[in-house]
Amino acid sequence: MITLSLLLITLCAPPPSLDPLASVAELLSSSSSPSRLPFLVGVANSAGIPPEFLCNFTANVPKFGSTENAFRASLSAIISENIVPPPGDAVEYIASNINIAATHTPPPSPLPLPLPLPLRARPKHWQVGSVKVRGVAYNVTLSRDALDGHRRFYLSLTLPRPGVKNRPMKISRILAEIEGSEVYIRGAETVPTKRGGGIGLANLALFQMIISSTLTKVDTIKTRLIDKPVLARTLLKAGFQPVSSHFPVYITPSEGGRGVTICHENRALDLRSHFSAGFLRSQNAVIGRRPEDGEEGGRKWKRTLLFTEFEWPGGQGEHENCLGEVRLSAHRVLAFFAGVEDAWRKI
Repeated sequence: MITLSLLLITLCAPPPSLDPLASVAELLSSSSSPSRLPFLVGVANSAGIPPEFLCNFTANVPKFGSTENAFRASLSAIISENIVPPPGDAVEYIASNINIAATHTPPPSPLPLPLPLPLRARPKHWQVGSVKVRGVAYNVTLSRDALDGHRRFYLSLTLPRPGVKNRPMKISRILAEIEGSEVYIRGAETVPTKRGGGIGLANLALFQMIISSTLTKVDTIKTRLIDKPVLARTLLKAGFQPVSSHFPVYITPSEGGRGVTICHENRALDLRSHFSAGFLRSQNAVIGRRPEDGEEGGRKWKRTLLFTEFEWPGGQGEHENCLGEVRLSAHRVLAFFAGVEDAWRKI
């Protein structure tokens, strides 16, 4: 993971520019691309600059169409509050460190870890970009958990609510938590009207993209014990691998397309001893019987595994066609994780 992040830093680095001002403007103005995330992190780590400095600057500096004097004045004012002792010329300082990050690996001894953002400056909910899924544009939102915001967070795909401001409709969301050097997916849900359209799969793909490119010190993306059949199948399609294969089941859409029918691979095993009636209602699932091989079933049965953890080994799953155009604001993603204490240590 560390080697990969260093390679991405080198690949994503802009070519050296003879004009320091143009080099800095290029770095900050192009931070909306997901591929810029590793480079921004690399600049901060290699140069000893707190990453939230870059976040604050890109969030508050005037548009880059302003005059050169306004650009330099804004940059100098913010950098003087973050770098001690303050450099003589802020643009020259940042430009020189851009080249350091692009051509050198970080020093062997780690730099002192800067403190996360103060509590009042930590965003609880922040729209960090947008993504198109099968032609529909969804807003991408990161939010901290209300109780355990220091280690748990949500990634949500939302749509504007007609006639209501600042209360978007949550279409799909993933709850994750950071523990040690691993990120765990604790749960995922998609509103019933959008299930089966690839929204959950696209959200998992986006989650993998953001975590692997931002939290570069995370070793593995895993899940807790999964007992939900549709979620288990979606994880397999997203490239996750089960830790255990002791409980194989088959699922298929129920008649009418609402909900799923589930049965064990061993057709003689009665699943009613494993799933309560309340659980089946919550999952919109019923227990059925899969046809024998060669018997005309009329529906496709998909195999998955339950009562096991899943782990993402990296690489791509079956979600290449689910994600359309992705637009992420790198400084907003970094600023959000700067407010999640356990995540901040993994940048």
